[in-house]
Amino acid sequence: MQPTYEELFAHNQILINQNQGLIKQFNEALLEIQQLKAEIKDLKDKLNTNSSNSSKPPSQDPFCARKINKTNGRKQGAQKGHQGHSRHLVPIEQVQTLHDLKPHVCPHCQSNSFDVGMVQK
Repeated sequence: MQPTYEELFAHNQILINQNQGLIKQFNEALLEIQQLKAEIKDLKDKLNTNSSNSSKPPSQDPFCARKINKTNGRKQGAQKGHQGHSRHLVPIEQVQTLHDLKPHVCPHCQSNSFDVGMVQK
């Protein structure tokens, strides 16, 4: 026995409703996939930032192998025999003003009299 027109129409309506539900679910899934892809991209960008491509300090670089300085066998600082560079004092005759910078009270004995000859070390 062949189905009637009304039965076929009702069956098609059920299929259409099911398809519309599937289409709605499909569209929601596509939207969620796009959102997740955007989130993954943001997280990868954050993960790939370091001090050379962002404002992060070098101490926050992830999994960074420390740079090894090449040693040449000498200690840091001035080497023996090196002539130092220092500022020379101006002769007292060329000084325009002279300030005596003695403290008001001795930090050791709390006295306010200072003897130039007695200096404690």
